[in-house]
Amino acid sequence: MNKERASDREPVSGEELPVEGRVVEQRDAVVFRYGEVYRSPEWKKLDEIDRAQLLLVLEGVKPGTVIDGDYTNFKKVIEQTGLATHRNTDPYSLRPVYEVSTPKRLAEYYRDVVAAPTKLPRGEFHRINGRFLGYPPCCTEEYIRPEKNLEARNRVSPSRFLSNVDYEAKQMIDRGEGYPAELDYCPPSFTPCSATCENAIPLLRQWKRVLEAADPEAARGMCLFNWSGEPYRSVHREELSHVADERIARWRERFLRKSVGVEEGGDS
Repeated sequence: MNKERASDREPVSGEELPVEGRVVEQRDAVVFRYGEVYRSPEWKKLDEIDRAQLLLVLEGVKPGTVIDGDYTNFKKVIEQTGLATHRNTDPYSLRPVYEVSTPKRLAEYYRDVVAAPTKLPRGEFHRINGRFLGYPPCCTEEYIRPEKNLEARNRVSPSRFLSNVDYEAKQMIDRGEGYPAELDYCPPSFTPCSATCENAIPLLRQWKRVLEAADPEAARGMCLFNWSGEPYRSVHREELSHVADERIARWRERFLRKSVGVEEGGDS
């Protein structure tokens, strides 16, 4: 879960977008409202993981996201789509971090943040973030207060935190069963409560379908990011062997930050 604390600044609003999803199915075809944007040079220059997260918001299947990095091309994409953004890092940061959503949803998010008491109850800010990012409540609660298979997880990994989803996926891999392919489409800030979560798996399946149809490169980038961390890395060594070492190092750093509960621009 992402943990960037919002500042008191108001979000910058763009043109309002419809709240309902923009993915329109027509028999076997899928038509995307922003297909032209996804083919633009500015879009292609964005990091694949950022592209994937922005695309899910643009197509209305994810309410909000947090991305970082390429400000120039990111700004051009935002101007083309009418999404709203809020920068929650220092203005001079070399890797700015932005919350992104429709103007209405971003305003609702900041109303929740502003309305929250100064001293939040344990985990409450994560719940606000979880709603904004579109993550199932069961996953948010396990993230806040880990309970599932906790004793077994601590035995397997006594010195480093091991999430339940990674623990269960490892058990599946060790038994030779394989793990649900939908887990390959988890954004960096999402940790499902289980490898078979009845709420997370259908959601990830929807995101997988949209990403593969609208931007296969971004879909592939999301998979490579998830494959770069254990236990998934052991299954995908062949695919990763064709990826530049520096990209894998960058993904593994993000994966490690995710696994210990730290996401770019925030702290634990």
